Parts: sequence; structure tokens; C-alpha cells
Amino acid sequence: MPDDPGCGCWFDDLVIAKAYIGPISNEPRPIYVDPNGVCNGLKPCFLTIQEGIDAAMSGADVNVLQGSYVEHIVIQEVKDVNIQGGWDPTFSAQIDRTTVQSLTIGGHSGVISVNHLTIK
Repeated sequence: MPDDPGCGCWFDDLVIAKAYIGPISNEPRPIYVDPNGVCNGLKPCFLTIQEGIDAAMSGADVNVLQGSYVEHIVIQEVKDVNIQGGWDPTFSAQIDRTTVQSLTIGGHSGVISVNHLTIK
């Protein structure tokens, strides 16, 4: 910017980030869930399945670490989501199951698919 007090500068749609975020994509990206917040370094990583589902774009896979989750999942938003449970700690293979307390799907939801998920 010039060192002239009469000169102004206007910004629109400015994003300030600590790391490169790249262009915004319309493609759904995988979501990872690990209650320890590790996800083998994969991003985005969420602590709960509900947080992962809420953050997922329509058509995204929500990959969940194996184990039991004390969660009552509610899906009300209209979007397609693939809940993929039973992942090993490296998220390279589905080797077991993921268990949740309940899964409620609202009347206006999109297509919800589940794999390796047990509902108590």
C-alpha cells in the first residue's frame, strides 16, 4: 500500500488463516472421527460422530474409528451421508464395528447409508 494518507484499500471476502487452505471445493471430502482427536493425522478430524455428520457435505463419507460411542445420532438436514464404521487406528481398513446408542433420521433427510455400524 502506498504511504499516502489519502489512499484507501478495501477488501471483500478476506480469509486469514495460519496455514494454506486452498480454493474452496464443491466436492465432498472424507470426514474422520476419533474420540481421541488423532485420526492418524487425517483432516478434518472430529471427536464425535454427530460433529462429523453435521460438518459433512452432501455425498461425504464419515469414517469412524472402531469402538463403542455413547451417542444418539440425529440426522435432520437434507444431505446424503455415508457413515462408515469399524476403521482401524490408521484409517486404512475396516476391521471391526462401531456401535452407537441410536440413530434417528428425520423425514426430510437425504440418503443415509451405513456400513460396519451397530445400533444398540
